[in-house]
Amino acid sequence: MESISETMEHFRDGRTVRIMLPATENGSATIDVMVRYRSGNLLEVALPTSRSWHHQFHRHAECLLLYGVQGRPFKLQTRIEKILGPCDLLVKALAPPKPLREREFFRVDMEMEVGYRPVAPDQEEPPPFQILRTMVNLSGCGIRLPLPEEWSRFDQLELQLQLPASGEVLTCRAEVVRTCYGEDGVLQVALQFYELASADRDKIVAGCLARQREILRNKVRTREWH
Repeated sequence: MESISETMEHFRDGRTVRIMLPATENGSATIDVMVRYRSGNLLEVALPTSRSWHHQFHRHAECLLLYGVQGRPFKLQTRIEKILGPCDLLVKALAPPKPLREREFFRVDMEMEVGYRPVAPDQEEPPPFQILRTMVNLSGCGIRLPLPEEWSRFDQLELQLQLPASGEVLTCRAEVVRTCYGEDGVLQVALQFYELASADRDKIVAGCLARQREILRNKVRTREWH
C-alpha cells in the first residue's frame, strides 16, 4: 500500500476525480471535480461552477475521493480543512488510499420506470413528471437513459426511479454530465445524482446487485441448454 505522500503525487498536475460529499438534509452528493495538490497532505478541490455548493459541506466534514491508478479504482478519505469559496475546498488526506470495491461503483443495465422533469427555480411550480419505461444503465452514482428531449451539460432534473424488484419509488435530483447518440439513433443522457438520501443510494446499489445476480443466473441457464 502506498503512503499518503506517494498518493499526493497523483494529483500534483491536477486531475479529474469523483468526490462524495457528506450527507445533509438534502442527501449526499457524488460529483466530478478537479483536484490539485497544494502542500503536505492538502488538496484543492474545484467543484462545478454551475451551482453553489456551500449548503452541501461545512468545515471538518469528511468526504471521499474516488479515482483510478493504472486502471485500478481507489478511495481516499479526506476532511474539509477550509472552504475557499462557494465552489472551492481545501481538503486533507486522513489515511492512505484503499482499493475501491467493485460493488461500490459498478453499473448494470435494467428495464425500469423513470419519471423526470427539469428542476424548477425556487418559488415556481414544477411541471408534471414525464413517465417512461425504458432500459437504463444504473449505479449508485448515476443513471444513463434515452430521453426524447435535447439536454445540455449541467442541466438539472428531478427523477422518480421505480426499483424493479420492490416496486419502491425513489425521488432524487441529478445533473447532466454528457449526452450521446446510441446505435439506434436515440439520444442517451448520462446523469449524476447530487441529491440522493444515503438510504436510497443503498437501495439502488442493492437493486443493481440483484440485477447482476439475475444476469449471471440467466447466463448459467443458457450454458446448460447448450
